[in-house]
Amino acid sequence: MEANESLAYIAGFIDGEGCIRIGRGVLGPSGVSLHVVNSDEGVIDYINLMLPGRKYNKKRYGRKNLYRICWSGQDAINVIELVLPYLIVKRRLAELITEYWKEFFEWSEVDMPMLNEHNAFLKPVNRIVITEAEMILRKSYADRVQLLIDRGSNV
Repeated sequence: MEANESLAYIAGFIDGEGCIRIGRGVLGPSGVSLHVVNSDEGVIDYINLMLPGRKYNKKRYGRKNLYRICWSGQDAINVIELVLPYLIVKRRLAELITEYWKEFFEWSEVDMPMLNEHNAFLKPVNRIVITEAEMILRKSYADRVQLLIDRGSNV
């Protein structure tokens, strides 16, 4: 299988079985993560071979085991950017999260507050950037769909 075919195949699993999300931190949205879950270990192994991540196995007694591969932070963004041209269902969400990450990363290099040994903030954040992507992600699903329709985006 060629590289483009592999990325399209993986994008299909992300569209159908994946979760692209921004975690919630103390100060609002924080890290980006990408998960793909399936009961076929071979699929997860193939995805892990092509785009290495962290693989987990969840045993479920009386049911099929679940296998999951996860990426977080910049690794998640790298995977999203590779499969973005092939995403259909989660394409707009992936674009928004990528935009959010770029804004967050630019901000975090400049204004990241100092942390003590307990990861508690020693001083308040000087500047919090709220991007259009973050504002959209804070809305309910119905509000997000309506906003995207109003903007003329394909939903």
